[in-house]
Amino acid sequence: MVIYLDNNNQIPFKKPIFNKGKYKLGKKNGKKFWYYIDENNKVVPADIEFIKKYNNYVKEYNEYVRNVKEYNKLVRGRIADIIEKSGKSCKVEILSEEEYLKISQ
Repeated sequence: MVIYLDNNNQIPFKKPIFNKGKYKLGKKNGKKFWYYIDENNKVVPADIEFIKKYNNYVKEYNEYVRNVKEYNKLVRGRIADIIEKSGKSCKVEILSEEEYLKISQ
């Protein structure tokens, strides 16, 4: 079981999810750019609103990553229940026997 906590030992906000919609990420001359293919099969660069949304997502995601701590600790199943009863949430991972042996050594 893995429990993720932020710097204040609080469960962080949910990982932000970015909906790309019709846009795809391409690469040309070593530079990345967002685009979509229109009905005439032409490459159309992303509009400024999409770019702003994407940049905001990157900012939120980086903040999320900065605030998350991962504790690779083995805990009993009741610990997750106690955390959830307190109104918080946690990410729980049940290990295979092989993973368990690797961590417990």
